[in-house]
Amino acid sequence: MLAGICLGILIYKPQFGLLFPLVLAVAGYWRTFATATAVGIAVALASWVAFGSAAWVAFFQAAPMTAKAVLSDGMADFAKLQSLFGLIRALGGGATTAWAFQITAALASAAGVSIIWRRPVPFELKAAALAVGSLLITPYVYVYDLTILALPMAFLICLGLRTGFYPKEPAALVAASACILLFPLAGIPTGLLAILVVAALILRRVSVGERTS
Repeated sequence: MLAGICLGILIYKPQFGLLFPLVLAVAGYWRTFATATAVGIAVALASWVAFGSAAWVAFFQAAPMTAKAVLSDGMADFAKLQSLFGLIRALGGGATTAWAFQITAALASAAGVSIIWRRPVPFELKAAALAVGSLLITPYVYVYDLTILALPMAFLICLGLRTGFYPKEPAALVAASACILLFPLAGIPTGLLAILVVAALILRRVSVGERTS
């Protein structure tokens, strides 16, 4: 229930919560699912009571215009989007191509995270996979959103301290951090590379763990 409360409060960033209902259902965390739903609804109602209907009406009116401006027209600069969609658009790809790759990546992420949550692997890997999947599934992610990547990195470090680090794992974590810091100089979505590096480290541990179990 405490986890559900924390998840429900995170409704203010809905694009990063798309995988949570799926994973909670797949893993059978129904109490957490119900609590998160109730808290999310309560937060929405509280905002309505505090600020009235005008804010919600403005939100639903502005959402499609913002999406068009950012994802279609590139008014915020495609290179600032740390997603596969942003990378393809920054390299000159069309919207249809970018969406095709992004949707494929989102489906693959959802499937991969669901499978990991059904496997008998350490919970640190499950939590890390969910955090990384939450970043991969949405096209709308900026470099400041990559603070989320600190969570899977912390889980991997905790797991490494407890069971031992894999070869070159610490160096890969440092490289992932460097990719984020290099973004202002590179001018391309290097944050996406950081996400993929951490994802690869998680998949490595999952695959090796299953082979040795």
